[in-house]
Amino acid sequence: MEDRIQINGEWYVREQPTQEIKPLKREDVTGFKGFVYETDKFCYEVTIIAKDGLFEEGEYHDNIDIKFTDKRIKPWVEDHWDSMFWFKGVLENNPESVKELLIGDRMDREDVDGFRSFLAFLKQQGWL
Repeated sequence: MEDRIQINGEWYVREQPTQEIKPLKREDVTGFKGFVYETDKFCYEVTIIAKDGLFEEGEYHDNIDIKFTDKRIKPWVEDHWDSMFWFKGVLENNPESVKELLIGDRMDREDVDGFRSFLAFLKQQGWL
């Protein structure tokens, strides 16, 4: 039932005051660029953050973030990876770096090779 009020014998619906939306300044918002690589099992969303919040000038930070989603599990399991050193190790097929992906049943060798292909793409883009 609606919240109602009676004034001089007339019924009215009580209105809730609305909060005014305060506009944000451009410098309050951070821009980014990204790529998505998706397979039947996994999704990799990589982003790179713009320096000084602006992305039009092409000035970006040196680090990237990869949001990894395992789609085999419901609800999907997400993780964030942001170690540039580890990314380069996986790309170079360093056993110490790759073994983290092969622990348990996280990925098989074919999955790792697919991720390495995505990292190679990122390197071509100048992101690694």
